[in-house]
Parts: sequence; structure tokens; C-alpha cells
Amino acid sequence: MKKLIALTLSVLMLAAAFAMAIPATAKALPSEYMELEYVECDGTQYIDTGIAVNSKICLEVDFQVIDPIYPGKGGSAGIVGAYVGGADKTGRFQIAYSREKDYITMGMGALLVNTPDIIPKDTNRHTASLDAYNGKLIFDGKVVGEMAPAELGFTVTEEKNVTLTIGASNISSTPSAVTKYCNGASKIYSVAIYEKDVLKANYVPAKAADGTVGMYDTVSNTFLSNSLEGGENFIAGPTVSAEPVETADTAVYYIAALALAAVLGTAFFAKRREQ
Repeated sequence: MKKLIALTLSVLMLAAAFAMAIPATAKALPSEYMELEYVECDGTQYIDTGIAVNSKICLEVDFQVIDPIYPGKGGSAGIVGAYVGGADKTGRFQIAYSREKDYITMGMGALLVNTPDIIPKDTNRHTASLDAYNGKLIFDGKVVGEMAPAELGFTVTEEKNVTLTIGASNISSTPSAVTKYCNGASKIYSVAIYEKDVLKANYVPAKAADGTVGMYDTVSNTFLSNSLEGGENFIAGPTVSAEPVETADTAVYYIAALALAAVLGTAFFAKRREQ
């Protein structure tokens, strides 16, 4: 019997260790929402996440610019982020693109990169990360800008409590004057926001049962649609086929079943030997 107990504990410990080694994946959306490949913005949509910029934030986005170059037509169009105006320009935390030139701008505090050779404006799909906590700007998996977090200078932004937006850049010159830089066109495939390297929000393109298009946060289980009053609905991308999603929890069930079978089998044969 002691050997049986020892075997049981060993198998269960092995099962727990194996399950912990399996990375958890996002669970499927609730049945009333349909997952989409992307949501498309045409300049009349944005989502206010309600998450304020701070020095511990990291924002990751999978996106595609679909706006052509307009020679002689100045200005920038926000993709994600926030910006607090000021003489020192350290209030930026955004990804935007030039409407008349061939580059994408990534800005985070005092760190700014907008070189066409490094982050070109094209119609390809890209991933980008604004990582204030670790002081890095990352574009398509490559670090394109780096600065010690203490030197980024987010004090102005933090004082004004400006929230991050998707499909736009939240622009504020004073706490009471906030506008949304959403005059561009892009496709958003996903957005994740971390705080101190801990996932705070994970936005998945989705369509509600009533036809409203937006993004579903799988962390807070909240659906967010267009925040622009009077704005048009997001343009829905193709539907993602619903497939079973295996998570670490699922693996635990499988392994526990195997462990139970092993224990019962061992007990059965041990009893047979005693007979």
C-alpha cells in the first residue's frame, strides 16, 4: 500500500509539472461573439481602452496600414496610443504614420523613431511594441529604439491620466482638452497591453450578435465598440473559424485521467499478486 501511495503522488506531481510547462492559450470567445481576423478603421472609429499611459506599460499591436501616401497633404494618423503635448515632447506613447511620407512613427517619451528604412509605411502587415517598462521600441520583432526607462520621461503623461486608444492616438494638450487622432485607415488584428510584464488586456477583433463590430478583451471579458460618438461601425474582417482551443487547464484534465488510470491499474495488478 505504501508503494501504491508513493506511486500515486509521483504520477500526480509529474502531471502538475507537465501542465505548468504548457503555455496557456486564449480561450474561445463567448458564444454571442464571433471572432474576426481583424477590424478595419476608415477614420471614423476608435476604441478607448480606459487604460492610462504610465511608465510600466507595454503595448503590442498587430496591424496593417491601408492608407495611401498623399503628397502635399501633411499630418499624421494615429494607429494606437496616446500623446500629451508639451514643449519637451516627452508625452508621446503612440504608433502613427505620416499621411504624405513613407514612414511610420513610433514614439515613447523622449524616444522617437521615424526613419523610412527602419519602419517604412507600406501596406504589409506588421507587429510593433511600445515597451516603456523595459525601455524598448520593437518593430517586426527587431529592437529599433532603446532607452533606459528612467530617461523616458512620462511624468507629464501620468499626471494627465490620458488613456490608450486603438485605431487612433489619444491627443491631449490639457486634462480637459482631449481629441482623437483618428483620421487614418488601418486594420487591427490584435492588441495586448501589459503592466510590469503582466497581461492587463488582450483585445481580439469580434462581432456581436447584433452586428456591432469591435474588440473583445479576453482578460476582463468585455466587448468594446466604437467610442466615437456618431461614428460609423468598424468594418468587419473575415470570420475566424471556430476551432477547439486547448489550454493548460485542458492538459491537466487529460493528464489527471491518465494518472488515475495508472494508479487504478497498479492497484488492480497489486491485488492480483496478493491473491
